[in-house]
Amino acid sequence: MNIHQETAAYLNTLWTTNEICSDLPSHLKPTTLEEGYRAQEAFIHLSQSPCTGWKLGVASENQLTQAQLNRPLVGRILSNRCFEKNKHVVVPESGVITIEGEIGLILKHDILPNRVEPISWMDVSHICLTFEIVRSRFINRRAVGWPSFVADNVGFEALITSDPLPMIPCDTILDELLHKSYIELDGQAIAYPLQDKDGINPLTSLTHLANHARQENITLYAGELVSTGAFYKPFDLPHRNHGISAIYPWNTFGFSV
Repeated sequence: MNIHQETAAYLNTLWTTNEICSDLPSHLKPTTLEEGYRAQEAFIHLSQSPCTGWKLGVASENQLTQAQLNRPLVGRILSNRCFEKNKHVVVPESGVITIEGEIGLILKHDILPNRVEPISWMDVSHICLTFEIVRSRFINRRAVGWPSFVADNVGFEALITSDPLPMIPCDTILDELLHKSYIELDGQAIAYPLQDKDGINPLTSLTHLANHARQENITLYAGELVSTGAFYKPFDLPHRNHGISAIYPWNTFGFSV
């Protein structure tokens, strides 16, 4: 067992026992993003879950600048932790969870690592909304450093997806969501779309993911879901037993936790 597999085994024990820790033991702690991604790969393997797509974290221009990153952090979406709308999602009681309302893109065709054409809306089959539940295996995911957070699959706990949004121009969808949507917690408005450099552009996020895939020599496959980073202001829930909904021009969707 190499060091990345040892790191993954430590994180997988936390995952399966629903425990959290302050940090990795020093001898298991990755020091670079590359080491973090190698440990993440081993962690995903140990999870024994197929992956249905990709998630991005730290994706806005301001976040990237503050974190001194060239591109967002990339994690995998585990199929056994994906839920349809209106479901109750069971989440361990240990640790604070963060709710991130995001925009999901379903890939229309494969994106190969040697691709030279720029990413465009032609690469997207349809758009949906997603709620990502972030629950890191660390008490303070920011304090442990980005390589360790990457090893932790960028804090992925669960993903809830809406029905596909209308088949209208993608830029029109984004404009409508930006100005006419919000998130409710237990029936009260709690989060609105992030604006300007605090917000994300889903197509820019997909471009970042394609650049990551090129570096890792990975193919992004048709039908995979890409959850593109926080579109709405994230909020924390120290306790459970809540209902969360997205209110938007064409519908509503939500879940309970």
